[in-house]
Amino acid sequence: METVKRVMVGLLAGVVAGALLGAVARLMMRLANVAAGRESDFTVAGTAGILFVFAVAVYYAVSLLVLTLVGRLLPLAGRGRRRD
Repeated sequence: METVKRVMVGLLAGVVAGALLGAVARLMMRLANVAAGRESDFTVAGTAGILFVFAVAVYYAVSLLVLTLVGRLLPLAGRGRRRD
């Protein structure tokens, strides 16, 4: 049960990290627009889309990492033998 809890915390941390990275990317886009002297036409839907894409991307990256690490602990991984 402890392993499941750790996996869930890791996946949630991935989603949060992805959303934070998306927010930073969106802020950088905004700053680049202001520095170029352009009018800002960013929308809430566009910002939400970017946050979603970043969150999903990091979620899948963390999922792959978790599966790789947990796969080493599973008794059937590696032709039925436990890896040490």
